[in-house]
Amino acid sequence: MVNVELVHSRLGTKHCSLTSDRHGKIYLGKLDHVLSIGCGSDQTSRQWNIYEMNSDTWSYPGEINVIEGSNVEIPVANMWDHEKPNQISRNQFSLYRTLEGEVVEDCFAQI
Repeated sequence: MVNVELVHSRLGTKHCSLTSDRHGKIYLGKLDHVLSIGCGSDQTSRQWNIYEMNSDTWSYPGEINVIEGSNVEIPVANMWDHEKPNQISRNQFSLYRTLEGEVVEDCFAQI
């Protein structure tokens, strides 16, 4: 069971408890006008600011840690060079493999 808090620009703060699927995932669907998401369990909690109300920009944490071999999907919009669509540049994203806090491999080519 995961406790979720959504802060919506029009509806305010909403709380609910959700159960993950057999893979430990929870699908939230489209989050129009959601400003932030917080979630927690008995062991941990996190909060993400995902939408700035007066613009079409999203913010992400400076670092996202993932278990090696896991798939990660991070939505992007209007971040690419219009002359080279579908190409992400290094000034937008980086992907590194780390071990005990040290960078051991540059994995940008895997994006």
